[in-house]
Amino acid sequence: MVLSARPPRGTQMLQPVTIVREARLEGAEGALKRAAVLVTGMSGTGKSTALAELASRGHRVVDTDDPGWIVEIQTRDGPEPVWDLDRVGALLDRHRAGWLFVAGCVANQRRLYDRFDAVVLLSAPVEVLLDRVAERANPFGSTSEERAKIASDAAIYEPALRAGADHEIVTTVPVAEVAARLEQVAAAALSDDAARNSAQRRRSPPAAASD
Repeated sequence: MVLSARPPRGTQMLQPVTIVREARLEGAEGALKRAAVLVTGMSGTGKSTALAELASRGHRVVDTDDPGWIVEIQTRDGPEPVWDLDRVGALLDRHRAGWLFVAGCVANQRRLYDRFDAVVLLSAPVEVLLDRVAERANPFGSTSEERAKIASDAAIYEPALRAGADHEIVTTVPVAEVAARLEQVAAAALSDDAARNSAQRRRSPPAAASD
C-alpha cells in the first residue's frame, strides 16, 4: 500500500469533549445539514469499534472493509485492495442530510479526500495495536509474520495518513470518548460549512429585482 497524502493542513489532536449530538442548522426548509467524515487509521486502531458506537447513537456509518466497497488491482508487489471509487463517490453524492462516518484505509482513498468534510486519523501505540489484533475476531494478525507486518506498516504508512488528516484521535481512551470526539468533528464541519456559505453570500452581489 502506497499512500500519497494531500498537502498537510495542520492535524489537530482533539482534546476530551462532552458528547455532542447531531445539530440542526436551519436552511431554506429547516433541513438537517450534512457532514461526511472519513475515519482512517492502521489495522487495530479501532475504526470498526468506533463506527459501532456511532451507529448505536443513531448516526449513519459505512465500513468499507465490508463486502462491495473494495476492488482488487494488480501491482508489481501483487494484488492490492482499493476502494471502488465510483461506489464510494456515489455514496457521498447521495448523502444529503445528517452525519455520515465512513471508515477505511486503502491506497487510493486520497482521491476522494476533497469529497469529505473532514478526515480523522485514529492512532494508537504499536503495542496496543498488536494486543488488539490478537483479541479480535478478524484472523489477520494471528501469526508472527502478520504481526510484524502490522508494526512495519504502521511505521511506514501512518506518517502519510497523518499528513493528510485534519484531526487525530489517539484511541487509548474509552470508545465512548472516541465517538464523542468524532461527533465533535462532524459538528465543527457543519459550522465551518455554514460559515463558508455565509461568507459566500456576503461576497455575492445582490440579485437584480425582477420586473
